[in-house]
Amino acid sequence: MSENKKLKAPWVQRLGIIFLSLILGVLLFWLLGFMTKDIGSLRGPDFSKVEANYLDAGLLSKQNSHKESLNDTRENVENKREQQSILKDSTNSLQNTINQLLSIQKQNIERNLTLSDEQQQILAESQSLFLENQKQYLVLNKEIAGLINQQQRIEKELASISEPLFFGCWSI
Repeated sequence: MSENKKLKAPWVQRLGIIFLSLILGVLLFWLLGFMTKDIGSLRGPDFSKVEANYLDAGLLSKQNSHKESLNDTRENVENKREQQSILKDSTNSLQNTINQLLSIQKQNIERNLTLSDEQQQILAESQSLFLENQKQYLVLNKEIAGLINQQQRIEKELASISEPLFFGCWSI
């Protein structure tokens, strides 16, 4: 019979344990608040002094120049792509004009009529502009490909420079 009987503490003791647990929780929360406030008020390290003391100044300047070069190259690629987009819109417009003139010419041929001199001149100008835009588009493609190759080369050089700087700071 004694095995079935569960031992329980008096309600005063249980209430005291719960109350003291709550007080302990509040005190721990308060302590953590003080610690984070104190840690947050500490000044961090001056990274320029750390770099000057522990890292090679030549590698840092090389890294900075490579980063600037990489940003310039990315900006150039973006500018070329914008030029290419504008050129593509212009080329599409010219292509629509040429198609319209060719459909007019086809209708005139079916009716045994010829295009007027003005329409023939517009067609010839549109065709030459279309071909010129295509050439410029190809030139921009080649320039973009060259810039992307340059960008990849700079990224590889930057990675090879950054690696010793990163691992060099951990050997302190």
